[in-house]
Amino acid sequence: MEKKSCHEKVCKRCGWCCTSLGKEIGLSMEEDKKLKKLVFEGSGVIYLRSLNRYFLAMLPGTAEKLKKRAKKMGIKADIRPNKLIYDKKTGKVIIYDYYLNHTKCPFYKDKECLVYEDRPAACRKYPNIDSSYAKEVKDFVKKNKIDFSGLSYEEALKKCKSGCKLS
Repeated sequence: MEKKSCHEKVCKRCGWCCTSLGKEIGLSMEEDKKLKKLVFEGSGVIYLRSLNRYFLAMLPGTAEKLKKRAKKMGIKADIRPNKLIYDKKTGKVIIYDYYLNHTKCPFYKDKECLVYEDRPAACRKYPNIDSSYAKEVKDFVKKNKIDFSGLSYEEALKKCKSGCKLS
């Protein structure tokens, strides 16, 4: 029987988290859209990827570092924008974080992390992932005085996808 997820309290270095990216969680397309809309209404965040799959998110600095490491190592790493926030004041789209668009981490070879010292925070914390994400995003929006008030999810999504200047 296939292991559905890791329920360990301490990492056993089994590789499940590294080899299970992209596995479906079980949301319908309608549930995915509804959840994305709820997230937007609470935080201003627009998700570009489906919420129906496991993923590995990383902050912009980590994403850049891993892109450079991948190039140097000859590894194809598809690192894409994950969460966007549209700022009405400036008309800019802010990339809050990125995700690794793979079904298996390209940095995981022979049961070993090839970028262990530069691995994303989510990897460092796993399996003890906390739910501080919502507070972190709200703090980011507040600190940067980002205004998404009065925008519907559909408007913000359209602005994010229509080629707004990414910053």
